Amino acid sequence: MDEIFGRVTAILFAAAVFMGMPLLYMSERAKSAEQMYLLTVNTEFVDSICNTGFLTMEMYQQFYKEISAASGIYEVHMYREQKDIVLEQGDYSYESIFFDEKDMLAELEKNRVYEFERGDYLKVAIIKKKEWMNFVGSRDSSVNVLYGGTVRYEDF
Repeated sequence: MDEIFGRVTAILFAAAVFMGMPLLYMSERAKSAEQMYLLTVNTEFVDSICNTGFLTMEMYQQFYKEISAASGIYEVHMYREQKDIVLEQGDYSYESIFFDEKDMLAELEKNRVYEFERGDYLKVAIIKKKEWMNFVGSRDSSVNVLYGGTVRYEDF
């Protein structure tokens, strides 16, 4: 009886390993492909803003449309850092003013165009809102993407 139990247990364990490992491998490959896609979309979006110096409502809507093609629910965070050189008592220093997506979207909805200044730094983060449990049982949030750049404003 013990020999039969051992063989059945070994067969069930082997079946679980032979089915589970390919599934785990395929899910990791799908995550890598999804992260590469989101990084490409994010890079194109940020570089187009940095090269032109402005963000239009059409650019923003196209960006969200491309993100929604990926699986999962994502939130987008945009940050703008505007640096000014300040002269105080003969010393130069940098003073930074920060804007987030709420400030940018309010201006974008009002004027349909949000303009950046040359030298501003733009950072866009795409964060997976809903994390799924992976095969091992831990939460996985490795599909987050972050990209940024300095506005060159090459159209003038």
